[in-house]
Formats: sequence, C-alpha cells, structure tokens
Amino acid sequence: MLGPGEPTALNSGLGIATQHIAEYLKSQVELTIIHPGENIETKNSYEIRNVDTSKFEDVVVSRDIARISITSKLTPYFYSGGSSTPEEIEIESVVRAELKSFTAEVISASKKLEFDVIYAHDWTTIPSALEIKEATNKPLIIHIHSLDYDRNPSQSESWIFDIEKKGLLAADHVIAVSQYTSDVLTQHYQVPEHKIAIVHNAIDSREFDQVQKVFSEKMILFVGRLTGQKGPSIFMQIAAKVHEQMPDTRFVMAGSGELLKQLIETGAYRSVSGKFHFTGQVDHEKMNELYARCDIYCMPSISEPFGLSALEAASMGLPVVLSKQSGAAEVLPAAFTADYWEVNEFVEHIITLLKDKKVYEKSVKDNQDAIHQLTWQKAADSIFEIMKKVID
Repeated sequence: MLGPGEPTALNSGLGIATQHIAEYLKSQVELTIIHPGENIETKNSYEIRNVDTSKFEDVVVSRDIARISITSKLTPYFYSGGSSTPEEIEIESVVRAELKSFTAEVISASKKLEFDVIYAHDWTTIPSALEIKEATNKPLIIHIHSLDYDRNPSQSESWIFDIEKKGLLAADHVIAVSQYTSDVLTQHYQVPEHKIAIVHNAIDSREFDQVQKVFSEKMILFVGRLTGQKGPSIFMQIAAKVHEQMPDTRFVMAGSGELLKQLIETGAYRSVSGKFHFTGQVDHEKMNELYARCDIYCMPSISEPFGLSALEAASMGLPVVLSKQSGAAEVLPAAFTADYWEVNEFVEHIITLLKDKKVYEKSVKDNQDAIHQLTWQKAADSIFEIMKKVID
C-alpha cells in the first residue's frame, strides 16, 4: 500500500479513511504501507511474514502492519492553481522536487519487498506505483479519494491532472469513494466505467458526553479546509441570508487553509453582527464537542468526492445540508441537498430545519439509521474482493 500517511491536518479525511481501511484490511492480507511522513524510531515491533524489517532503517511494525515512513512533506491536497506568481512558482517547484524524491525512495523500498498487489492512494503515489508496476508486472489498484479536478477552482487541466490521468488509465482497477467521483473519472479522465468500483467511506460509532451549549442561539456549522473547493465563501453568503431571516442564529467555521486570511479580511460575514466564529484547526476531541454544541451541519462544497465530516456530523445527531456535488449525499438519505451555487435553496433548507422540529428529528433519525449500515469492515471486504479479482 502506497500512501498517504498518518492522519494529520495535511491529509485530513484521506488520512483518516485510509487508516481505518488498513486496520480492517490487515486481517485479510499481509499489509506493508510505504508512506510520506517524518522519520520515526522503530517501536512496538512484532514478527510478521514476508517483510524483513532489518532491511530498513526506519520501519514501524504495529499490529501486523509494516509501515515504512519516508521523510516527505507531500500533501495530497496540493493543486497547481496556475502558478502565476513567483511565490506560486517557487511552491510548485518545491512540490515537484518533493514528489521526485519521494518517488525514488518508494521505488527503492519496494525492491526489498515481496508483494502481490500495488494498492496506491491519490496522485502523490501514482508515479512510484507506475514504475513499480512496470518493473514487477504486478497489478495496480488506485484508490481515489480526491482529484485535481476537485481541488482546482478553475477545473482546468494541470501537471497533476496529467499524472492522475496517466496512472488511472494504466491501473488494472480504480476505486472511487462515490458515484460522484466515478462520474468525474469517466467524464473528465476517460477512465472506462467497467474498470471503476465504488467503495463508500464509513464511520465508526462515536460516543460523546453531553456538553453545555455556550450560546442560546441555534448554531450552524461548516467544517473543512478553507479552500475554494469546500465553498467557505458560499457558506458566508448562506449565513448572512439565514441570519437576516432568523437573527437568533450563530455560525461556526471550523478549519484552516489558504483562504482563512482572505475570508476574514473580506468581511463578508459582518452582516451577521458578530455572530460568526472562526475556530481554526480543531483536534478530534474538540471537534466532537463542537458537533455536540451545534444544531445543523452545512457543506456547500463545489466538488466533494465524499465529505467524511458530513458522516461525523450526522452520527453526532446533526441534520446535514449538503451540496449535490458531494459523495456523502449518496449515503445520507435524509440529507437536504442543493447545487452549490443555489444559495437561496441552502437557506430554505436550514430555515425549514430550524423551524420544524418533526422534520429536524426525522432527518437525524433516518441518517443515523443509514450510517449504521456503513462500516469500515464492509469497505475493506470490498477492497479485498477487488484485490482477488486483479490477481486472478
């Protein structure tokens, strides 16, 4: 398995999803993960089959998973963005160099391993996966959690798009996290439909203590990286219109990213009279408290392959209002949805939920019933079946 690294602010939902997949997949395969990260000392090592850990200077073997960490600051959520300014050109140059170095290290490490399948995640691992496939003739599965198409606001082709397309066309099988992503793969990357399998993300059951609400007003929550893809400026427009009709409301934007400073400076939220809160990056425990303190989750993403935080919010008892351009809407049958550009429709959904207790409670119950059917074990089982298929 190649990438993407332990869950951090740099890989957020992708890191969380792949960590769960690995934990459940390990019972069915002998799993070795090569991923980017900071160097870590060997610890908690156990004997496992087929991987001679003495060949590596830096490997952690934990609970039957061998993890080879390669020093790298690659982030899968980088997009080229046109690279028009000197600063952008410099950043892109650094990213290209990081990718080249990481690829060389992955290929070197792979030569010391025995394996049957190459299981790669997103664009940062595609160059090394292709070279390993060419050298070994082993089948390649690429699991797509997010695409340059999603991250690039202009949705124009870039050098990362080219890397993705080359890998996706060469792969033996492609896993998409949603039908939405599968459609993007066929329409924009020309991946044959028969080569794509859809494996939705899941969520573990979440236990949380009751917390005291800080404000008496109803609170509407946005969670995500503050990038164009996630639609934070759209959320600000939604907030202003909701507050205009229902002044007894507050709005929370949880997350950090390149647009944070710009969002604060534009002051698009000022019409909500000091009832708009920026939290910055929030850790797991504090995030649970935030879900518990809020009343509605809103995700107006422009292009969202899945949206794991929508499942988290629904599991914590919040009704969710999502863009139709999201994968999570496929597994939350009682989600309220609108095209991301339909601000007024988002507003109508939120106000309906705030005013109608029966609609609110039914939405929560129906989504939680659906979530109980989603498990990481089922996701891992589906991935294992794909592995068997490409080997046969």
